[in-house]
Amino acid sequence: MEYAFEGDVLADSQELRPSVFTSALVEGLETGEADGDQDGYIALDELYDYVHDKVRATTPNQTPGKWTFGVQVDLYVARRRHPVTRPAELPPALLQAIDSPFTAVRAGAVQETARLLRGRHAGLALAARLTLERLGNDDSRTVATAAAAALRTEARPTAADRGGAHAVGRPRGGGHRRPGRGKRAAGCRTTLGGGAIRHRRPRASVRSGGRRDNAP
Repeated sequence: MEYAFEGDVLADSQELRPSVFTSALVEGLETGEADGDQDGYIALDELYDYVHDKVRATTPNQTPGKWTFGVQVDLYVARRRHPVTRPAELPPALLQAIDSPFTAVRAGAVQETARLLRGRHAGLALAARLTLERLGNDDSRTVATAAAAALRTEARPTAADRGGAHAVGRPRGGGHRRPGRGKRAAGCRTTLGGGAIRHRRPRASVRSGGRRDNAP
């Protein structure tokens, strides 16, 4: 038998309410705050980082752990419920081009920014839209006209704008990958513990302090 303590109190001795781990897990998914890179999707690594920080801030003696076996790409567990409101950081090279004193360079940056505006990464798309709005007031008519045209042809809403935090797995069509990752190996196993998330095909389960709840 394994007991779960929150501070110095045995969790099972308290009134029936979510544990610190479960509360952090649910909060990260419901609010979308676990979406660390603001791409509109919540990856397992992002969810772990969010839960880890929340649990440690509340109960320093409890440290959630994570173990992964055979996982070679980001494993997405949810799509955020609310649209992204915090822009992601644009690539440094693009920022440098946007601030270039040369009109031709800024005009080229508009095209790259427009590409990000049409992309799947919701945070980058938001940053691109804000940047194009600023470039619409550029002192060069060429740059300002190109930025305005890009905004007029803004693509359909991003995946994060269309749904809630319910889509489990990687985004359709490939989605956003972190560098250095390949295809996920068959039969992979991912475990987040201390509370814990265990992923074995075909489902995942959540475990916190000796108590296990099924997770979608």
